Amino acid sequence: MKKAALATAFPNKRAFSMSDQSAFLTLSFTSP
Repeated sequence: MKKAALATAFPNKRAFSMSDQSAFLTLSFTSP
């Protein structure tokens, strides 16, 4: 996974909700 990108985009992991995670993963997998 893109853990580095995750850490960079969402430094505050406690504020990283499931809906945000779903949206991020969707963008990650759909982006070229």
